[in-house]
Amino acid sequence: MIKVSIIMPVYNSGKYLKTAVESILNQSLKEFELILVDDGSIDGSSERCDEYARKDERIVVIHQKNGGICAARNAALKVARGEFIAFSDHDDEYLLRLLEDNYYCIKKSGVDIVKFGCCEIVFSEKGKELRRRKFDFRFMQTKSSDMGLYFWQLWRNNVLNCVWDGIFRRSFLEQHSIRFNPYYQSGGEDIDFLWHCVGCGASIELNRNIYYNHYIRMGISTSSKYSERNIQMIFEHSQMLLELIKPLQLNFKAQPVEYTYFWLQSVLGALCHTIAHPKCNLSYNEKVNLLLNLQNFQSFHSWILDVSPWSIIKLASMQYALLLWLYKHKYYKMCVKLYEWRNLLLRCV
Repeated sequence: MIKVSIIMPVYNSGKYLKTAVESILNQSLKEFELILVDDGSIDGSSERCDEYARKDERIVVIHQKNGGICAARNAALKVARGEFIAFSDHDDEYLLRLLEDNYYCIKKSGVDIVKFGCCEIVFSEKGKELRRRKFDFRFMQTKSSDMGLYFWQLWRNNVLNCVWDGIFRRSFLEQHSIRFNPYYQSGGEDIDFLWHCVGCGASIELNRNIYYNHYIRMGISTSSKYSERNIQMIFEHSQMLLELIKPLQLNFKAQPVEYTYFWLQSVLGALCHTIAHPKCNLSYNEKVNLLLNLQNFQSFHSWILDVSPWSIIKLASMQYALLLWLYKHKYYKMCVKLYEWRNLLLRCV
């Protein structure tokens, strides 16, 4: 019996694939299948996937033309046979008891999703470790009927951001036809997937223990790359997400600080991060116009500018409090420079 299907898209993984794959093969729980989806690799990763499959019958390899992470994960979901689904990036690492502990957790609780803690490790372009942060959770079990009460708390605590820090009931995904949206080609697909789950009534349990190492390598990881398409996606992304959670019937104005924090993260902050990238050739006037244009989209509400930056500090973040203060006082150019200075610091280390 296959208890868990682990899905790992592989694209030009280089030296990192070995650590990622072997951390899964060495799991204390043995009844799993590892689905490696070679997404058109040209660096030898394709052959390495086949070599792993010859050595271990639990490994399934899919070869396909390069179509991006959403297409790769969806291809694996079509053939997955496990009772539950887990994910891994091709350059990350499972800790020893990830599958065993979280399999028994989801079996015992009967929920649709278990999310667990992770450690985020950031490297500069020169390979120097810049930051190591642990993300863990207080124990919580949220029924689908209570999701409207706890949704923003889950978002604020990074529960609804990534899929590789969770295990999912496959029957729930099949029942609601939940797949990765191929619209997302350079980030955002995990959030879309999780918000779709929540909008369909998923129940969630949080396991506070840390089981996953997530590596961010500046200049290599998707989140550190620049694409002009990202700008348009930011304008559309937030509205697409809010459509997914309409069934929760959230009253945004009744929780203005929580909603404003979401808007600062997913819209204003995301746009500033993108247009502050050194490969963005827009003039400052063009960048300022983009920031002003945010107010023309449905995700913006005029009362956002009435929210006190101090309330954002108390809720979660000094960085986003400063960003809100600059934006509400119309220091638009400084909003961009805040992220340019941050990017410069990361590149120089």
